[in-house]
Amino acid sequence: MDYREKNKWFITASKLKLFMDSPLLYKAVYVDEVDLSHIKKSTALEIWSIVDKYLLTPEEFDKEYVLQAVWLKADLIKHCEENWIELTWKEKVEELKALVYWDKQVLTDAQREMIEWISAEINRQPLWDLQWDYEKQKEFVWEYDWLKIKWTLDRFHLNWDKATIRDLKTTSQMYYNWYHDNTQFFADLSTRDPYHYKLQMALYVWLVKQNHPDVKEFTVIIDAIWTNDPYFYQAIKLDTQELEDMRETTIIPLLNSIKLMNAWAIPVNENRNKLASNWYYRLWTDDCIQKEFEVVWIKQDETQNESQEFDRDAL
Repeated sequence: MDYREKNKWFITASKLKLFMDSPLLYKAVYVDEVDLSHIKKSTALEIWSIVDKYLLTPEEFDKEYVLQAVWLKADLIKHCEENWIELTWKEKVEELKALVYWDKQVLTDAQREMIEWISAEINRQPLWDLQWDYEKQKEFVWEYDWLKIKWTLDRFHLNWDKATIRDLKTTSQMYYNWYHDNTQFFADLSTRDPYHYKLQMALYVWLVKQNHPDVKEFTVIIDAIWTNDPYFYQAIKLDTQELEDMRETTIIPLLNSIKLMNAWAIPVNENRNKLASNWYYRLWTDDCIQKEFEVVWIKQDETQNESQEFDRDAL
């Protein structure tokens, strides 16, 4: 089902991020419901969907994709016979493909190679599985006033009063940034956060707290995977206090603005200057296996007046 139709009656992290970027675009897409069927799905979004399903929900992957396909007529007929698929023996190759694969998407050789190498790389990382009993694609629903909010956690672990939230991200920005002495993905996240990943994680922390009020300690980790060879992996642990502070400074004002969207949106001038992580897992480039936490103190601009109103249009 199309994402917009599937989540029509809910506020999601994606909708909140879009509203943060452009209330105009949010209104066009989710209030006026402008037809977007002519817009081609982005390659990055398609890659994320394939990798996400392959690593986290392989049963869903098998329903939607074909990893290795056969194209020769003889092989297709053999497959039909082995799987008790009835034939008239008049089928052409394309008809046989439809019988074998239905409406599944057959991955290209490049896509297949990418997910196989990503899977091999990430599964050898000791930090990918700190616990073995994660709930995968854990879905929650909660109401803020009359807004229904739905969110899905890639991996979620609850142990009495401790909760772990892990979110999988694919990126083309894992190359080395000399100025930050780290990956470009980390540099973006710790400075300008262009995709509002921290806004998303702050929303998750707040909403998990609503469903599990006894939770006293959160661990929030972004698992980032490079979609280019050699498919580096980096796990970034976010500052949970910073995420909790965003509830009052960013999330609630955004939700209140969305509630008034039918009348038109209130300008979003909330302060995002604090969006900077101070923990991360170091990426060891010699063997590409991360081994421990390291504290990173983000330098604050002493000339910045924290009480000064934040100019969203300057982003």
